[in-house]
Amino acid sequence: MNPVLSRIDERMAELREAPSLDAEQEQRLQQKLRLELNYNSNHIEGNTLTYGETELLLVKGKTHGSHPMREFEEMKAHDVALLHALDLADQGLPLAETDIRGLNKLLLKEPFWKPAVTATGEATQKQVFPGEYKSSPNNVRTSTGAVFFFASPTDTPPKMADFVEWLNRELSAPTLHPVELAAVAHHRFVLIHPFDDGNGRVARLIANYILRRAGFPLLVVKSAEKTAYFAALGAADAGDVAELVTFIAHQLEWSIELSLKAARGESLEEVSDIEKEVALFVRERLSGQPEVVKATPEAIRAFYFENIEPLLESYAQKMRSLSELFTETLVTASPDSTSSPLGDGSWKGRLANAVRASSSAELHLSVTVLFRAYKGKSRFDVSSQLMVQFVEFEVRIHAASGLISKLYSEMLLGPEREAISAAQLKAVFTQVKSHVPAEASA
Repeated sequence: MNPVLSRIDERMAELREAPSLDAEQEQRLQQKLRLELNYNSNHIEGNTLTYGETELLLVKGKTHGSHPMREFEEMKAHDVALLHALDLADQGLPLAETDIRGLNKLLLKEPFWKPAVTATGEATQKQVFPGEYKSSPNNVRTSTGAVFFFASPTDTPPKMADFVEWLNRELSAPTLHPVELAAVAHHRFVLIHPFDDGNGRVARLIANYILRRAGFPLLVVKSAEKTAYFAALGAADAGDVAELVTFIAHQLEWSIELSLKAARGESLEEVSDIEKEVALFVRERLSGQPEVVKATPEAIRAFYFENIEPLLESYAQKMRSLSELFTETLVTASPDSTSSPLGDGSWKGRLANAVRASSSAELHLSVTVLFRAYKGKSRFDVSSQLMVQFVEFEVRIHAASGLISKLYSEMLLGPEREAISAAQLKAVFTQVKSHVPAEASA
């Protein structure tokens, strides 16, 4: 067996033995994978929504940025098609041609015109009919100037019938590893290129249908890996599908590792993904200005539960990584002055109750984590504090990373929460390390 497939099997065995996620953890994991798949699959095809804008659209139902409306619509349509493909897999039914055509129709929604090139190389327009097989050739000219030929319109229906028959036979009596089957099916479908648009997205949905039936997490082909992705498809065109199998396996490993992180209770955010951070930075500074909302008790509550409560979850998770070094780790959540252990979570309930009970248009909250009695030779304490002020027109978050201000109409997105929590951890860890050399020399 291909070594990379053996590694996939080992990681999947580890995932199956991992503790089950509770409902909230499972929801967060699936939402993360779903956002990643929708963003990356569309980004590969030229959609310009950033990851943050995709999150706003699919989680909050809000549009942001000066993009053509079609880009927002195709992102939402892809999400619908993805959920439908997963539902088909969960039912365990054979995949029919009508299902594949249905996926294309869900993706493209309604007829539209797209640029095309005639057989003589002249620019023209071509009307696309969602869910219908192509009626004219859709061959492509490669970077070398050569023409790559897909199935002809006449050959497409019988080739699709053969494809579906082969796929369902392989699903019912497997001769290939599920990852191999996903890669081979993806390539066979792309070679036919049955539709005038959406073939790549449908191919990736079919691959996910196959993997879902075999119990794997969602396959996310990262747009950052687009060059390697197309190179692997090119190698398959030349008769070597092994490179595509390896590529798909590596992409799937990311999803398996994310699922294992969820099982270990670790953060699912990727603060190291500089492309997402840059996109968020550019969007916030160059796009249209967000709506300015004056503070009300309702606006404060909405912002707290949508943005600050997830931030506190991330913050507490980071702090727990140091708690084993100390005899006791206590949390004080102001305005209530009661201290409680970090792990019992009651401090979060007290804060939530304070927010619900407040009738003021201004509210100040703070969370202090006190690490008491270091377990080394000397005894010292260190602490970390995160403060949140809800004032007239904005929310101010005072953290080790500096002052972060948000309007009530804005979101504190995942990468931002992760960056704040990571800075808090770094600050308190620096305190710990400042004591350790003194202890060692004592």
